[in-house]
Amino acid sequence: DPPVDAATADAADLPLPDGSADLIVSFMTLQSVDDLDGAIADAARVLQTGGRLVAAIVHPMNTAATADSYFAEQHLPYVHERDGVRIVLHDMHRPLSAYFTALAKAGFVTEVVKEPIPGPDLLELRPDADRWTRTPCFLHFRATKRS
Repeated sequence: DPPVDAATADAADLPLPDGSADLIVSFMTLQSVDDLDGAIADAARVLQTGGRLVAAIVHPMNTAATADSYFAEQHLPYVHERDGVRIVLHDMHRPLSAYFTALAKAGFVTEVVKEPIPGPDLLELRPDADRWTRTPCFLHFRATKRS
């Protein structure tokens, strides 16, 4: 509330005009796209010069735990069930360099990289999150489109 305009589209072919945005937020999506380079390049196309891409992804150290190799891209489908609802998630393991190379190729400068650590409030609610105090679960970054 209030309602927002929403569209379904391919991340590598956004239905937006060139230079029409000053901010793109990608929350838990880039690890799931087939065409990472295309998605990052199209984000750059849509952003104005000086516009920012802010993203959160599953950390590659997390996905590497089930991948054959940290350094190779690998499709990692997995089943998630909650409250009787079963879904299959289709993620990709990619090394860190894949994300930051795609950003640089598309004309982005990476400004901030964070690996959040669960705090006491979350740990009280979810004691199993303690493992993420030793190895990263998520990666957050902010990048700016150069002129």
